[in-house]
Order: sequence, then C-alpha cells, then structure tokens
Amino acid sequence: MLVYSDPLGHDVGRKIGAQMATARHVLFLDADMVISAENLLPFVRSLEEGAGLVLNNIDPLLPPTSTWDSVSVLKAWLNVILRRPDLGTASMTAIPHGIQRDLLTPDILESLSVPPLAYVRLLTKGTSVAMANSVDVISSNRRRAAHGHSPRSNQIEDLILGDHVEAMEWLRHGH
Repeated sequence: MLVYSDPLGHDVGRKIGAQMATARHVLFLDADMVISAENLLPFVRSLEEGAGLVLNNIDPLLPPTSTWDSVSVLKAWLNVILRRPDLGTASMTAIPHGIQRDLLTPDILESLSVPPLAYVRLLTKGTSVAMANSVDVISSNRRRAAHGHSPRSNQIEDLILGDHVEAMEWLRHGH
C-alpha cells in the first residue's frame, strides 16, 4: 500500500498505481465508491478472455441523449472520432475499467493521469476493447454533488473536459 500525506491530484493515483502493479491485469477503481465483487468479476473475466481494455458501459444508466451533460457528449464524440461509435460514452474516465498489464507501455503509463489521452493512445494502437458490465457510478457521483460538493464537481467537470480536449489535440497533432 502506498500512502501520501498530500493530495496527488485527480487521476494521478492511476498512473502511480499502474506503475507499481505487477499482476497480469490491472483493475482501476475509486476508493470513494463501493462496488461489489459480483459487479467487478465481469471485468476480470473479459481481461482473462483476452480483451486488452475493459470499460464500464454506462450508456444504459444515462438519460436520453438530448439531456446529456457536456462530459457525456464529449466522451461519445471522442468515440465517434476514434471510429468506435459502438462504445457510446464508455471511456477510461469512468470506473471501473481494466487493462492488460502488458499494454501499460511507458507512453500509456505517462498518460494515465489524463485518462482520455491514455484511452486515445490505446485505441489508436488497435487495442481490443470490451464493455463487461454496467456499474452505476452515476448515482454516487450525483449524491456527492447534492451534498454540497457542487463547486468541486464543476472543477472536476472542467478537468475532464480539458482532458478530452488534450486527447483530441494529441489525435490531431500526435498521431
């Protein structure tokens, strides 16, 4: 276990945890949310069956597209740009998700603190992607926002939007 006395920043823990991981598969979770083993098992099974990247299918949990928030719109648009509209709003922004350890090359490890950038890099390398399960992480995020965390929620939304713009810029210039 790694312990840091000061906050590392949003998503920085992904990078550090992945660098330290030695298992064949790495499952990314959020310490703020309790997810049952029963809901996590399909992610592990998909990795065992050969998927390179396994994502949380949150589309069934979303309202009609006309009322999507800006993050959902941008995640779906990124998948369209990547020629994977079948993935809907799935991304490495939403937990849980998992990855084969051997795909965590230096460029992917370096970009894990910007999940959409790591995602774009993986997909442009031809990584096989599966959606293993629909785990409701939306309700718990809404509950946090409703309990006085809305200014932070707006900051996180801005960060996530900026991360997606960074990933799109990489696609435009770096690939």
